Amino acid sequence: MNTRLKSLKKISLFLFLMLSFNAYSQGLGCVGNCKNGKGTYTTPEGITYNGDWANDKKHGKGTLTVSDGGSYTGDWANNKRHGKGSYTYISGTKYIGDWANNKRHGKGTYAYSSGAKYTGDWANGKKHGKGTTTFPDGRTRSGNFSNGNIVVE
Repeated sequence: MNTRLKSLKKISLFLFLMLSFNAYSQGLGCVGNCKNGKGTYTTPEGITYNGDWANDKKHGKGTLTVSDGGSYTGDWANNKRHGKGSYTYISGTKYIGDWANNKRHGKGTYAYSSGAKYTGDWANGKKHGKGTTTFPDGRTRSGNFSNGNIVVE
């Protein structure tokens, strides 16, 4: 019985090490401290977060890279983009500014891949308040926005 128990323990340890190595070699799971500290976590879908963690959540400073090539670098609070940060989309479009609860919110600049850019106020992910659009040829248009649309006066 004692020999059998030792054999089972060896087999269990071997299986645990093989599964752990397989997940690590594929870049899955956590490297570092993804509970409370600094760590890198990669999902099976290829999404990677590298940064600060608190209570098993992205919290503090960090970078999230998604499998399509987009990435966010900046502040996090309770697993959400919250504070200052920038998101670069695969198209080359980029937003730099304030975030709240995973949405563009506050002051920020959205630079389109066409060369145009909007600088101004945001609320709940949409242009809202005062803002200026600068076109690739240098022309500008300033105005008030509401819920993503320019207000025509």
